[in-house]
Amino acid sequence: MKLLFMLFLFVLAPLTKAHSHKEKYKEKHQSEHAMHSRIGYHGMAVFTDDSAIFASHLPLYRQPHDFQIVYRLAFYDKGVEQQIQQYLNENRRSDGQAVMTLLPEQFDLNELATSQTPTLKTRFFIDHFERGGQPMLFNDKKEVHVKYATPVLVEQLIIADGEASENAGKKANWFSVSLPSKPQTARLFVHKIDTKPSFDAIVLAKGCEEAGAYEGNVLSIDALRDTFAHCDSVEIPYADAQDFQ
Repeated sequence: MKLLFMLFLFVLAPLTKAHSHKEKYKEKHQSEHAMHSRIGYHGMAVFTDDSAIFASHLPLYRQPHDFQIVYRLAFYDKGVEQQIQQYLNENRRSDGQAVMTLLPEQFDLNELATSQTPTLKTRFFIDHFERGGQPMLFNDKKEVHVKYATPVLVEQLIIADGEASENAGKKANWFSVSLPSKPQTARLFVHKIDTKPSFDAIVLAKGCEEAGAYEGNVLSIDALRDTFAHCDSVEIPYADAQDFQ
């Protein structure tokens, strides 16, 4: 019996090893496939904290847009930076409607998802580029080179396939981030997108470290303001629910 058992282990060992190699290859292949599947056009909302200019990726539930990402932008042409900063300062809104959006050339979003700092040809738009926004011109140029210089927030949307969309009773969750501005002018809060219905929202708040209670995941600008009523000041540069219903 002992001899038969040893023979059984001798036969089984290479099969187990082969299965292990197969599983590792499968996991590696799936990982590589996922990391090479986010090439596309990735629009972003543009906002400022008075000190720097930031871009927030406009996410969707599906690839290749399934990341919430915020980056500080850097400009090679200071005239372009000043023009954008001036427009943002003079047209501030706090009703969630985008003052400005941008659209880089086609690129792999994994570059930002892995905190790289690419330079991309980028177009800027007054209002939302997908909803009638008009392109900004910089000395008659529609495209400028922009460095996506500093990652501020990088979070993947993890939504289970087939998950129930009945989350109206859930409390909204927020990413809370210190902005890399000197001096720091405000704290950034980004709504954590959940299962449908949900919403994307960017909030700049001063004088507070945490968001207040926000019941449910249905977007309401008044409810957003109430959520941050304990802060010294609050601005809502962008809020939208259209793609998350």
